[in-house]
Amino acid sequence: MIDYMVEGEPPFAGSRPFDEAAIREIAARAFDRTTNLASGITNHAGVDTGDRWRERLGEVSAPTLVVHGTEDPMFPHGNAVALAKEIPGARLLALERVGHEAPPRDLWDVVVPAILRARRRRPGMPPGT
Repeated sequence: MIDYMVEGEPPFAGSRPFDEAAIREIAARAFDRTTNLASGITNHAGVDTGDRWRERLGEVSAPTLVVHGTEDPMFPHGNAVALAKEIPGARLLALERVGHEAPPRDLWDVVVPAILRARRRRPGMPPGT
């Protein structure tokens, strides 16, 4: 199963070098902690099959950080820009040369602090605070 998960990553990756060892470690951790492997493997099949939600983005009051790769082949970067504009106070963190994948380790020093800042923000605070 882990081999299957790793082999499925390259088509979604950006132009950064593909770190198979890191992806294998992430896949192994995901496999070990999952309670429903089928849902984790098939989650993309359910994209855009549920209730309409776009019209309700303006109702989001939770601090929101949109983390998105600029080379995402599944959801183009423009989708992330639009999402961040629709959610009040949302902040966009664009990851250059990253696709539809977990942030590469060399970007964790950017991604992790941004997530922690977003968690500390309160509704109504301007982005970047």
